[in-house]
Amino acid sequence: MRQAPKCREALKRGEPQAVAWSFDRPQGGRAFSYTGGHFYWNWANDQARKMILNAIVWSGARDVPAKGFDSSRPSAERMLELMKKAGKKRKPGWTAEGLQPVLDEMKKPGKVIDWRSPKFK
Repeated sequence: MRQAPKCREALKRGEPQAVAWSFDRPQGGRAFSYTGGHFYWNWANDQARKMILNAIVWSGARDVPAKGFDSSRPSAERMLELMKKAGKKRKPGWTAEGLQPVLDEMKKPGKVIDWRSPKFK
């Protein structure tokens, strides 16, 4: 059963949505889920990547350092390469030179970027 129309209605009403969850089973074992991985630009978000790396380690029943794990953010050029390999179409104007400043904006706390129509400098 497809639930997408109900989700869209909930979004329009401004209802909060879960994008990640974790579960620590009482009898042992851990689970983590994240719905944002299919949006390629989320992989350019430092905090999203950190959450995924920490979740992988945590799910494997290992200790996560207090400050967590960091990773290098892919460049705009690398992001475009990944999208091409996945068969994603580039929108007009999406060049590495145009996208890099937008990716750099993602570092700012609370910054939200609408990837359907990003503003290029």
